[in-house]
Amino acid sequence: MRFRGWALLVCLGTLLSVSALPSSADVHTVREADILTVREVTAAPSPTATTSGAGADVDDVHTVYCLAKERRKAVVEAAVRLGLAKEVEGKPERLVPPPWESASKAGNGQTVEKWAEGSREPFRRVCDAVMQADANASAAPEPGASGPSTLEALAAGALLAVLGSALTLMGGATERSAARRRAQADELDGATIRFALAAEGYLSVWVGERDAAYGELGATRDELSVALRRFGVAGARRGEARDLADSLPFDGPLPDSTPGGPQGNRYLDEREKQTEADRQRTLLEGALSSVDRLASTSPLRRAVRKLRRDVPRGGRT
Repeated sequence: MRFRGWALLVCLGTLLSVSALPSSADVHTVREADILTVREVTAAPSPTATTSGAGADVDDVHTVYCLAKERRKAVVEAAVRLGLAKEVEGKPERLVPPPWESASKAGNGQTVEKWAEGSREPFRRVCDAVMQADANASAAPEPGASGPSTLEALAAGALLAVLGSALTLMGGATERSAARRRAQADELDGATIRFALAAEGYLSVWVGERDAAYGELGATRDELSVALRRFGVAGARRGEARDLADSLPFDGPLPDSTPGGPQGNRYLDEREKQTEADRQRTLLEGALSSVDRLASTSPLRRAVRKLRRDVPRGGRT
């Protein structure tokens, strides 16, 4: 059980480690969340202050993100690549919007801010592209970074498969072991009760009669002795179980007579037999208590205690 608990912890730790790796979807989500919170931490004014509702929020995000000084050059490059503007030679942060026939008269072109105010729809398209490109770049591994290779991923999957199989096998073995212990406990429980009932029945007959039949009592004693030897205990308790199996009372029929004087053997009278029966019952109770302590199972303890309460005692009222 201790090894099984360790294996469960190893498997759980492996699963948590694999699941903790950030996916590209997670990075996109974080990146977009960062973009959407720019408006809250930046006091830059929006050139579309007259726009209201959800459109105003989007315009604010575009304005704050794409008109930041460090991104103006990227916005110009994106506008040129998308065919929405032309670059101004020597001025990477300026552009010339259409119509192209007036490009020769544009001089130094327009700043990104001016272009955003006058060409809102093209600006939105370009800004969306810049934001998406930045998110993709953040999701990609850095140059020189060692991400998990295909071989490592296969190895991790194989490890999880092996751990799963091992846990399945250990679970089956543990269940079989528990079932075996339950069967042994049931066997010991039943053998103890049958032996106690047979012993009490034998004593009741033996006190009042001669040559009481011992066969049933002897058979139940042998059955209990075998159950004790099979019972799944380890260490010192195994030796205790074997000693108890060898020392059970009623190892043979009780005598009806005792050696007498010169006249030979003398039959025991009823009073003498009752005294001996009481002594045998005390030995029986001691054996039942020892079995009870050895088994340490609640059902067996309840059965033995119930037996002590319910079985009639010959000669005792």
